[in-house]
Amino acid sequence: MPTRHNHGPAAQGLARSDQRRLLIVLGVTSAYFITELAGGYLTGSLALLSDAVHLLTDIAALCLALLTLWIRNRRNSCANSPSFATGRRRRSAGVVRDSSRG
Repeated sequence: MPTRHNHGPAAQGLARSDQRRLLIVLGVTSAYFITELAGGYLTGSLALLSDAVHLLTDIAALCLALLTLWIRNRRNSCANSPSFATGRRRRSAGVVRDSSRG
Protein backbone atom coordinates (compact mmCIF):
# COMPACT_ATOMS: atom_id res chain seq x y z
CA MET A 1 0.00 0.00 0.00
CA PRO A 2 1.64 3.28 -1.06
CA THR A 3 1.95 6.05 1.49
CA ARG A 4 1.43 9.75 0.92
CA HIS A 5 4.26 11.26 2.92
CA ASN A 6 5.02 14.75 1.68
CA HIS A 7 6.41 17.93 3.25
CA GLY A 8 6.23 20.18 0.18
CA PRO A 9 3.56 22.62 -0.99
CA ALA A 10 1.36 19.75 -2.16
CA ALA A 11 1.06 18.62 1.47
CA GLN A 12 -1.27 21.56 2.18
CA GLY A 13 -3.74 20.21 -0.38
CA LEU A 14 -3.53 16.74 1.14
CA ALA A 15 -4.15 18.16 4.61
CA ARG A 16 -7.25 19.99 3.39
CA SER A 17 -8.62 16.85 1.76
CA ASP A 18 -7.82 14.87 4.93
CA GLN A 19 -9.57 17.52 7.00
CA ARG A 20 -12.65 17.32 4.78
CA ARG A 21 -12.71 13.53 5.14
CA LEU A 22 -12.35 13.74 8.89
CA LEU A 23 -15.22 16.23 9.08
CA ILE A 24 -17.45 13.88 7.07
CA VAL A 25 -16.55 10.94 9.32
CA LEU A 26 -17.11 13.13 12.39
CA GLY A 27 -20.58 14.06 11.12
CA VAL A 28 -21.56 10.46 10.42
CA THR A 29 -20.19 9.26 13.78
CA SER A 30 -22.02 12.06 15.60
CA ALA A 31 -25.27 11.12 13.87
CA TYR A 32 -24.83 7.50 14.97
CA PHE A 33 -23.99 8.68 18.49
CA ILE A 34 -27.17 10.74 18.78
CA THR A 35 -29.25 7.90 17.31
CA GLU A 36 -27.81 5.29 19.66
CA LEU A 37 -28.09 7.57 22.66
CA ALA A 38 -31.74 8.35 21.95
CA GLY A 39 -32.55 4.72 21.10
CA GLY A 40 -30.78 3.45 24.22
CA TYR A 41 -32.60 5.96 26.43
CA LEU A 42 -36.03 5.33 24.92
CA THR A 43 -35.74 1.53 25.00
CA GLY A 44 -33.78 1.33 28.25
CA SER A 45 -31.05 -0.66 26.52
CA LEU A 46 -27.78 -0.58 28.39
CA ALA A 47 -26.02 -2.09 25.38
CA LEU A 48 -27.02 0.82 23.14
CA LEU A 49 -26.08 3.35 25.82
CA SER A 50 -22.65 1.77 26.33
CA ASP A 51 -22.06 1.70 22.57
CA ALA A 52 -23.05 5.38 22.42
CA VAL A 53 -20.41 6.14 25.05
CA HIS A 54 -17.90 4.19 22.97
CA LEU A 55 -18.83 6.31 19.96
CA LEU A 56 -18.26 9.38 22.13
CA THR A 57 -14.63 8.31 22.61
CA ASP A 58 -14.36 7.86 18.83
CA ILE A 59 -15.71 11.40 18.39
CA ALA A 60 -13.09 12.69 20.84
CA ALA A 61 -10.33 10.96 18.86
CA LEU A 62 -11.61 12.46 15.59
CA CYS A 63 -11.68 15.92 17.22
CA LEU A 64 -8.09 15.40 18.34
CA ALA A 65 -7.09 14.47 14.79
CA LEU A 66 -8.81 17.62 13.47
CA LEU A 67 -7.00 19.68 16.10
CA THR A 68 -3.64 18.33 14.97
CA LEU A 69 -4.45 19.18 11.35
CA TRP A 70 -5.51 22.68 12.40
CA ILE A 71 -2.26 23.19 14.32
CA ARG A 72 -0.27 21.89 11.36
CA ASN A 73 -1.99 24.26 8.92
CA ARG A 74 -1.65 27.38 11.08
CA ARG A 75 0.58 30.08 9.73
CA ASN A 76 3.68 30.73 11.75
CA SER A 77 2.89 33.80 13.86
CA CYS A 78 6.61 34.42 14.40
CA ALA A 79 7.63 34.13 10.75
CA ASN A 80 9.93 37.16 10.90
CA SER A 81 11.56 36.38 14.22
CA PRO A 82 14.37 33.85 14.43
CA SER A 83 13.55 30.49 15.91
CA PHE A 84 15.34 28.91 18.83
CA ALA A 85 17.30 26.70 16.44
CA THR A 86 18.38 29.72 14.39
CA GLY A 87 19.79 31.38 17.51
CA ARG A 88 21.67 28.23 18.47
CA ARG A 89 23.19 27.96 15.01
CA ARG A 90 24.37 31.56 15.15
CA ARG A 91 25.95 31.06 18.56
CA SER A 92 27.59 27.80 17.47
CA ALA A 93 28.95 29.46 14.34
CA GLY A 94 30.37 32.27 16.48
CA VAL A 95 32.07 29.81 18.83
CA VAL A 96 33.58 27.90 15.91
CA ARG A 97 34.71 31.13 14.25
CA ASP A 98 36.28 32.44 17.47
CA SER A 99 38.02 29.13 18.24
CA SER A 100 39.51 28.98 14.73
CA ARG A 101 41.08 32.43 15.20
CA GLY A 102 42.84 31.59 18.46
